[in-house]
Order: sequence, then structure tokens, then C-alpha cells
Amino acid sequence: MEDFIIRPALSEDIGHVQHLNLQAFQYEHDHGFDRRLNMHWPLSEAARATVRSLIEQEDGALLVAARGTAIVGYLAGHLSKAGPQHLSDHTALLQGLFVAEHVRRRGIGEQLVRRFLAWASEKQVAGVSVAVAPANEPAVALYRKLGFCDHTLVLAL
Repeated sequence: MEDFIIRPALSEDIGHVQHLNLQAFQYEHDHGFDRRLNMHWPLSEAARATVRSLIEQEDGALLVAARGTAIVGYLAGHLSKAGPQHLSDHTALLQGLFVAEHVRRRGIGEQLVRRFLAWASEKQVAGVSVAVAPANEPAVALYRKLGFCDHTLVLAL
């Protein structure tokens, strides 16, 4: 197995993450998971600022999978304020996960999610959630393997 390092993103990783995010948008669009995506957003200054905030802010998490100097995957997530009905003040939201096609099926996505779950546990969150297109079967299978289960059904037009 190849050596991949899962680590917190650094400011010099921002451009790489943006390009991976563009690939993620293209994948989502091409597979019909979400055709409403703005394909110009991933490389925009607004996206760059969002990525930077995940690196710099205490409630953000941006993890990357690196092989040498190449960034081949990322996971973006953050804390979200929980309602008063929850046992903790916060939940964690896994916003996005993407692994470059040429290195998929090597456990990188699982390592990224496990690292995010450890981060969320350190933050003592009430729970962790992720929204995924039901037709994205590989992603659904990964999340279920890691203990995620169906919680809320969101219907859209």
C-alpha cells in the first residue's frame, strides 16, 4: 500500500483543495447528483476565503490526504450550533469529501473521515452528520461502514 499522510491543511494547500473541489463539483454534476452546482464557484475568491476560514478558524476542519507533495484528497467540515434539545452545544457537519479518481479505493476517504470523527470527538459534539446524494453509492457505503445511518430525509424539487 502506498504511503498517504492525512493532515490538517495548510495555507499553501488552498489552491490544491480548490482544484480538487472543482473535480468534486464536476463529478457531482456528471453523475447527476446535483446539476444545480455553480461550476465557477470552486476556483472563485469566495471559495478561496471559505477554504482559508476552515483552516484558520477553531470551528473549522480541513484535512488533506498527501502523497509526497501532491494533495490527492480532502475533507471539509465544521462545527454547527446545536439546538437546545441536544446534549451538547455543537454538532459537527462533514461538508465535503473528495479523493482524486486515480487514488480511489485505497482507504483514503475512510482515513479522512476517521480523522474528522476524532476531531469532532475532541470537540465533544452531540453528533456528526453528512448529507450525501442517495445515488452516490460509494459514498453512502463508506459512511454506513463508519457507523452513519439514515436520519433525515430531505426532499427537493
